[in-house]
Amino acid sequence: MLTKKCLICGKEFMVADYREKTAKYCSKECVQKSKVGKKHSKETIEKIRKANKGGNPGSFKKGHTPWHKGKHIHLSPKTEWKKGHIPWIKGKHIKTNDALAIWRKDHPNYFKGRKLEKSTIDKIRLARKNQIIPSGEESYTWSDNPSSSAMHKWLVKEYGNPPFCESCGKKGKYLVRNNGVKVWNIDWANINNHDYKRDRKDYRGLCRKCHIRYDNVMKDDLLKL
Repeated sequence: MLTKKCLICGKEFMVADYREKTAKYCSKECVQKSKVGKKHSKETIEKIRKANKGGNPGSFKKGHTPWHKGKHIHLSPKTEWKKGHIPWIKGKHIKTNDALAIWRKDHPNYFKGRKLEKSTIDKIRLARKNQIIPSGEESYTWSDNPSSSAMHKWLVKEYGNPPFCESCGKKGKYLVRNNGVKVWNIDWANINNHDYKRDRKDYRGLCRKCHIRYDNVMKDDLLKL
């Protein structure tokens, strides 16, 4: 590396060895300042004139006629808007969230009501028969340190929903939310300081009320049950 002095501001700057003769300025700002008030030499002006004499071969010239002038060209005749076309949404007062549902109602599924050919069904059946879907510890989604939601899903899959609350004795049943979704009213509650492991002994069935009380207030009392 070499140390050189800027011709504009006088600041010293470092440059590579191969730029010993070409490096003159320390920054772009100094380069711009060096060009202020300077004019091209006659030789440079002549070179620019010769270079621009032929003009850009791809540029439009005076009197040039576009190739599509007077032609009615349709790049996408099947999908483009045509004169007299009526939008499907015209006259309908549709909320943004409902637009897709209404469009689907007016445009039924192409495959709805259609039956696959027997050869196609046989191919699908054979492909699924030979397909190996890993589950359990062999699954790529398996984790030795699962999240709370994954742990609760595993408990329901292995042991089902808790039949009753082990604190107050309330029986389990399905409740229907406002959106129509059914939920079981007894939870699997972790009683091991929320250390989620795949051990049934670390969980007890508690109703939502007792579950909240256990997590917040009565942890020591419920452990004695």
